Amino acid sequence: MPNVRQLWTLLLLLCPFWLLSQKGQIDSLIDVAWDMRLSEADNAIRISESILQLALDQGNEQAAGTINNILGISHRYKGQYGLSENFFEEALRIRNRLADSAGVASVYNNLSFLMVERGEFLQAVQYGLKAIRFWERSGERHQLYAPYLNIASAYTENRDYEKAIAFNRKALEIARAYDDPGSVLQAGSGLATTLYENKQYDSAYHYYNQALHYSQVLQDSIAMASTYQALGDILRIKKQTDASMDMVDQSIAIYQSMLDSMGLFYSYLSKSRLFEMKADYQQGLLFCQMAEDVISGKGGLNEYKNLNDQYTDLYKAKGNFAKALEYNERSYELDNQIFSEEKSRQIAEVETKYETEKLKRENAESAVENQRKTTQRNTLLIVCSLLLLTLFGSIYYYQYRQKINALLQRQNEQIHQQQITELLKVQELEFISARLEGQELERERISKELHDNLGSMMVSAKWQFGNLLEKLDAGGYSKDSLHKANELLEKTYQELRRIAFDISTGNVRRIGIEPALKDLCQSISAGGKLKAIVTTHALSGKLDDKLEITIYRIIQELVSNVLKHAQASKIDIQLNQLDQELNIMVEDNGKGFKPEKITSDGMGLKNIENRVLKLNGTFSIDSGKGAGTTVLINVPLASRSDLFDQQINPNEAVH
Repeated sequence: MPNVRQLWTLLLLLCPFWLLSQKGQIDSLIDVAWDMRLSEADNAIRISESILQLALDQGNEQAAGTINNILGISHRYKGQYGLSENFFEEALRIRNRLADSAGVASVYNNLSFLMVERGEFLQAVQYGLKAIRFWERSGERHQLYAPYLNIASAYTENRDYEKAIAFNRKALEIARAYDDPGSVLQAGSGLATTLYENKQYDSAYHYYNQALHYSQVLQDSIAMASTYQALGDILRIKKQTDASMDMVDQSIAIYQSMLDSMGLFYSYLSKSRLFEMKADYQQGLLFCQMAEDVISGKGGLNEYKNLNDQYTDLYKAKGNFAKALEYNERSYELDNQIFSEEKSRQIAEVETKYETEKLKRENAESAVENQRKTTQRNTLLIVCSLLLLTLFGSIYYYQYRQKINALLQRQNEQIHQQQITELLKVQELEFISARLEGQELERERISKELHDNLGSMMVSAKWQFGNLLEKLDAGGYSKDSLHKANELLEKTYQELRRIAFDISTGNVRRIGIEPALKDLCQSISAGGKLKAIVTTHALSGKLDDKLEITIYRIIQELVSNVLKHAQASKIDIQLNQLDQELNIMVEDNGKGFKPEKITSDGMGLKNIENRVLKLNGTFSIDSGKGAGTTVLINVPLASRSDLFDQQINPNEAVH
């Protein structure tokens, strides 16, 4: 007998289309389609397709974006990855037009998940990082655990377990920080699975136990059953067969109550392996048969391959090699079918992409052709107008030519003025560069003077004091004061050497920009009134010395502005390297200002902008009264390293 939800769905699918004319009714159908996007993907697709055009006709772009997102999720669940990507890209275009940061982040997160399933792991990581950036921009930081989990899954599938575990731990840390049991369950299960894949069974067992606790708190039967199953597998690997049997039995009980055929199949298969370990091959075969019965007509090629592999192992252990060979041959045939299906799926995806691109190209060509015809029509109208104007008399034509000449003259003057402005700007940049280089040379000269002149003088003075101390020892005089003077002289000399070294090399040049910025933040935070933090992502080692020094001074100037003017309690400094670009962000929570009111030399920002232009970079400010200030700087780099070769620190991936 159909339940209430099924009856409601049937009514929605059969109702006359004109009933959907109201926005509230479209929103109700969207809610239903969202609930069905995984469990009843086909119905979700039918409902979504039936209301998509209506939403567009009504100009309801918010609804259209959500519907495309649902279609993308439902097609992904059905394994139709090409269609799924098309719908996600359309949802992304709509939400970008609406400047909906949270919506954009959600679509990027779905694209990241899709790329993991497609095996395009680098693309999955890139989409995940974009989702992180937009979730933070929207202020919904509690959602960050999801893209971190997707990135972790990409690294797990790519067998880069070290990075996968690090990103999983970051996801779990965020979920715990916001005290969201559902997120903690999902992140904890993801971390446990990665540890299991990396054969860290003790750690995996610990996190699966935590996941079991949260699944019981949430009364999530599916999570409980799968966690019992995973715990049973770990105990079986550790050869604790009785304890493993107990875990598997609990998973079987839950799957039976839920009538979950696929869950029962894998639990029965686990129990068969346990009986194989106990050398009870007859019971093992019995549970193999039960697993086969429960997926009869429902299982896919992978399930039947696993089943035949287990039959092969049992008959081989019993010594029935004929049967073992029979099931092994079946498994081999299934392997070939799986390979063929995967290739067919990939070919179908390529064809879908080709058709989509072809349609886009045809639409573009059609638009170009329409534009060409419009241009021809406009040209004809212009020519006719000119002929008519000519008929009205030469005086009108003369006045027309005079206006054109005046317009051309003004344009030439503007172009000339722009060229002068650009030349002055280039000269100004060259002057700034020369001044910076001169400052560096002057520092080196002062350092040499301090070390060579004052240093040698202090050494001589120290030697003379030492000689005097020897004479005093011989005479038996008190020398406490002289000892103290000598110790002070020694400390002064060591300090002089330290200052000379720091001035000569520069703290940035010596230890690199990241440690130097952390020292800067530590110094600022030491007072207790303002907290300064620095985070980095994907920095590929030490950059060029001049580049690091220039960037450091830019950030110093921005921090100085915050300390002087912003009345802030927090400064957030971020350095992120994406492909061939270095992204710098300095953000505070101070009183803010209106950027358009800044004069050319106000708050040192003109000097900062000139330094950025010297690096061929871009510079922008986002601020408002009472809303804090965010300064974004993008600087191009000379080369790019592959993302998987970079040492990404997940604790520094947050923007």
